[in-house]
Amino acid sequence: MTGSGWRIFDDPVRFLEAVGPMDLEQEAMNRLPLAICRRLSESPTHDEKAFLYLAREGRVITGAAVRMPGRNIVLLSGPRWGHVDCLMLRDALISAGVDLPGVFGPFEPARSFSAVWCDLMETVPVIRMQLGAYILVEVRLAPGPGALVQATSSDADFFWEWEKAFSIDCYGELQPHFTREAAERLLASGEVFFWVIDGEKVSMASSNRTTERGAVVYLVYTPPALRGRGYASSVVAALTKRQLDSGLSYCTLFADIANPVSNSIYQRIGYEFSGRFTEIAFENGV
Repeated sequence: MTGSGWRIFDDPVRFLEAVGPMDLEQEAMNRLPLAICRRLSESPTHDEKAFLYLAREGRVITGAAVRMPGRNIVLLSGPRWGHVDCLMLRDALISAGVDLPGVFGPFEPARSFSAVWCDLMETVPVIRMQLGAYILVEVRLAPGPGALVQATSSDADFFWEWEKAFSIDCYGELQPHFTREAAERLLASGEVFFWVIDGEKVSMASSNRTTERGAVVYLVYTPPALRGRGYASSVVAALTKRQLDSGLSYCTLFADIANPVSNSIYQRIGYEFSGRFTEIAFENGV
């Protein structure tokens, strides 16, 4: 793409080439859209039709976003994202016949985009979650007693119950993308781990590689009756170290800003705050 204007890409590889190289911190801040593109590029047939958007003004990237069918639009961190840039993304989505349940991205761009979208669509922006983005390059906390154990297909029932509880903890309800089928696919990927003490599963976390250099840690959950004992710290520290020991340069995660306990846990492990993100839902006005 040359000159100025916007373009929708069919190929995630070409999209990433157009976005261009990122330094480590920017790459970490964009771990979600990069993970979406990585998943698409690893699919030999690109069956999943994604919306991949990039806008430029000369050499300046003014907006970039990705979106899977039925999901929120995810804004990349780094583009300019002025008011006009948000209007351009809105118009591109409308021209492509895309409707949106919401937006996820860096706080200010997400809030700006939600305003221009909801103004036209006569919907109401509702903040679902405000998150801190964290990046780690060195683990500073040793896990407590116990062992990191990879989940297997035999854990399917147990994992599904914990995953449902995680969704309810985070959102107050079971989100549509948390399904038994998706849970079994995640287990089959080998990305789910438990912290086990004397044969008892006491906490869990998941992690996958999102770029060539980094991985994300997510789905961190400890049942209420087992909280306050350092189990979440242990599973996150051990899983993060496992990823770095495999040759990766960094790990990232998101933490609910409203939960000071989890934020302090991650910082003790070695995760450093790198930015504020938000998820905003577009709801029908009353």
